[in-house]
Amino acid sequence: MDVVVQAIGGHLLTVQEYSGYYDASQYLLLHPFGTYGWNIDYKTHSNRKFSSCDYYSYILQIETGRLRWISTHQKDIRCDLYQGLQDCLIAGQNNAGIVSEEPTVLPSSFTGGRRDMYQHYLDAMVVVQKYGSPIFSLQ
Repeated sequence: MDVVVQAIGGHLLTVQEYSGYYDASQYLLLHPFGTYGWNIDYKTHSNRKFSSCDYYSYILQIETGRLRWISTHQKDIRCDLYQGLQDCLIAGQNNAGIVSEEPTVLPSSFTGGRRDMYQHYLDAMVVVQKYGSPIFSLQ
């Protein structure tokens, strides 16, 4: 299946699945800022080609490292400010059932987290309030 995008100049471009631009348009959770993804021509320092599986294993290891740091540095990111959340969990006011350990609070700087998405939502509502609802036209 081809992905066709319209360039700024108005002409249509076909994006192949082995192009780095394809990943940014298909895997939004892995490329939330539209960064260039895996490319068929990527090579290691020893000039060996590596697969998309190798590339995304590396990307996911970085993400896992970020989450591990957040989990182990909750005091550094001032999760004590979320005492209301902890009180609700202790009182059993959750839908997830029994929580066996302390919850990990993701900071708003964690892309894709609930607080990050809420900030983007509020920003979007301010834009709508100032400029009105967006109008989409299919030509």
